[in-house]
Order: sequence, then structure tokens, then C-alpha cells
Amino acid sequence: MTHYHSHVVKGYKQMDIPFTMAGLTDRAERLAVLLPGVGYTTKAPLFHYSSSMFLEEAMDVLEINYPYRDDFYQDFSWEELTEAIHYDVNMVLDHVLMDKPYRQIIILAKSIGTLCMDSILRNEYAEEMKAIWVTPLLKEEGVLNALADAAYPSLCIIGDKDPNYTPEGLERIGRNPLAAARLYPNMHHGLEQEGHILNSIDLLKSIMKDIKTFI
Repeated sequence: MTHYHSHVVKGYKQMDIPFTMAGLTDRAERLAVLLPGVGYTTKAPLFHYSSSMFLEEAMDVLEINYPYRDDFYQDFSWEELTEAIHYDVNMVLDHVLMDKPYRQIIILAKSIGTLCMDSILRNEYAEEMKAIWVTPLLKEEGVLNALADAAYPSLCIIGDKDPNYTPEGLERIGRNPLAAARLYPNMHHGLEQEGHILNSIDLLKSIMKDIKTFI
């Protein structure tokens, strides 16, 4: 039976950052960290099925549900929002890992969640780290540099209809022996093919297979 525990930490400018821990036992040695997009939440299909898969692998699962659609953030510049997500995610991780270290941490981040991957990986929260970058913001120099120069096993998942996709960026990522890049034809930023429901379901299935193989 899966146990769920919801908590809150004070994040950037004292805003509440909610998160949920899920696990089958209290003896898990591996932790999966889910960092959603702003609109694509941890309840969306990719995160729902990934969470179930991680739990089947006897991992604990940490869902960070940052509230960046709240009116409080509406006047934030892009730079300040980037600073906020770095601060908030690391505050949650510091809180969770204070009492229970893990042998391995796998980070699954989508879109805006990829903004803080570099700081998480630099902090070396565990002896073994892996990173899954889903529709990463490759036009952001910090994101592309972090993925292309990643010192931990990394998987990049993006579609050729995603506005963040660039052939040059993907080529640079491909030169990193620790990084694998998966380019999905006709897939947009929402992990779907516009106007093709069944194709979108097949896409999700393919992505899940890639993630399962990677972990």
C-alpha cells in the first residue's frame, strides 16, 4: 500500500511551497523527484504514470507542486522566476533529505522545471544522480549548458514541434557521452500531436518506455 504525506515549506519571499512524498516502505534507497511545468502539473499523464512506475521500482516519490500560477508571481520577471524556482526546489530537497538520505536520486523535470536542474545536480544530493529532461527549455543558455555538460546520466525528451527545440542544441547534447537525446516527430510542448489523440497516446507510451529503460 502506498503511503502519501503532504507538507509545505517556506520558499522564495516566504511563499508556501507544497510537496507530497509517496512510498511503499520507509526503507527505500532511491528517490524520484518530480518537477512539473507551470500548466503541466504532477497530475498530468506523464507524471501520473511515471510516479506509478517509480513506486513499482520500490522508489520513494517526491512531487514538488510549486504555485507559480498564483497572482503573487504575475509581476515577476523571467529572471526572478528563475531565481524563485532554484530557491524553492532546493529548499524542499534540503528539507526532505535532512532526515533521510538516499543512495540514488532520479530527477524528472518538465519545461520550467528544467531551469533548476543544474543547481540540483551541482549540490550532489546523493551518491548517484540521474536526470530526465522533458521538453527542456533549450533556448535558455543555462539549461542547454547544464544538459550538454551534464556530469550525470541524462535523458532529453523533446518534440520537433516544440518551440524550445533547436537542431543545434540537440546536436550539442548528443556530443555528451552521458546524455541521450530522443526527438519525437510532430510532438509539441504538451507531449501530444495536435489533432491526433491515438498518436498522442502512442507517443506517451514510447516516452514511458524510454524512461523505464533509462532508470
